[in-house]
Amino acid sequence: MTTRQEDEVAGHEYVTKHQAMSIAQRSAQAAVHEILQALGVDSSTPSDIIETQKDMAHLRNHREGTEATAEQIKKVAIVIVITGALGALWLGLQSMLHK
Repeated sequence: MTTRQEDEVAGHEYVTKHQAMSIAQRSAQAAVHEILQALGVDSSTPSDIIETQKDMAHLRNHREGTEATAEQIKKVAIVIVITGALGALWLGLQSMLHK
């Protein structure tokens, strides 16, 4: 008897590489589907997946727009503070020179 036959006789079962890959693929698909469902994403049809991708793209655009607006507001605030400080300095110098 060969080693494989001896192992089969001893009650061990083996799967081929193809069978193992198939099991792994099905398990991964089931896990991903379960996670997506837990997140509220319907992945049952390709059109549902495309809609989810569009939603994610919209959220990204919204986030990037919000971040850009926040950056612009910061820049404007800095310019206002600097302008106010320079204006106060100018008025202070004028009042000192006219005394």
